[in-house]
Amino acid sequence: MSEEKEPNKGKAEGEGGEPKKKGGGLPLLQIMLAGVVVANGVTAFVLLQMTKPKPVVEAKTGKDTTAKSQDSTSSDSSAESKGGKGSELLTDISDPIDVIVNVSGTDAERFMKIAVALEFDIDPKSLKEGGEGKAKSPQKDALKKISARLKNSLMEVVSPMTLEQLQAADAKSEIRKSYLKEINKYVPPEVGKIRDVFITDFIIQ
Repeated sequence: MSEEKEPNKGKAEGEGGEPKKKGGGLPLLQIMLAGVVVANGVTAFVLLQMTKPKPVVEAKTGKDTTAKSQDSTSSDSSAESKGGKGSELLTDISDPIDVIVNVSGTDAERFMKIAVALEFDIDPKSLKEGGEGKAKSPQKDALKKISARLKNSLMEVVSPMTLEQLQAADAKSEIRKSYLKEINKYVPPEVGKIRDVFITDFIIQ
């Protein structure tokens, strides 16, 4: 009797000896969810890096822009202090200066008439309103005050010249050079230096 029960006992132990595993698919689901979370995290990190501004480049660019701005400001200040922007010099022409003299060596039988105009620099800031709304330079007023001396200097230059000298090809050029050198010795400081002399009339009779 005891030997016949042994197989039944073993069968019972075989059926219930090893407990049946429940929920075997749960670890796989957790792994899949973890993978999705990691993938989303990586994607978010990449997008964040792509859209994130670059502070190093911006800081460098800002520094360069500031430096250029300072250099530009410094250059403008230097230019203004040296008479740059807004103070560029212009030129003006004086009223005609004319004289009539006897030609040397002709016993007063020949005479000549000559008229010249003087070119000089003017500062636009010094211009003042003249008649009929026209700008007037103070240099012209200063030259008018010495008009008698300017005429006298012109006479001194041309009076000693003979007819042959006056008719030479370089006569006008020599008159201009001599007269320019002479008048620049005494023109008023407010006029500055006369740049050039233009002959506007030259007649020998």
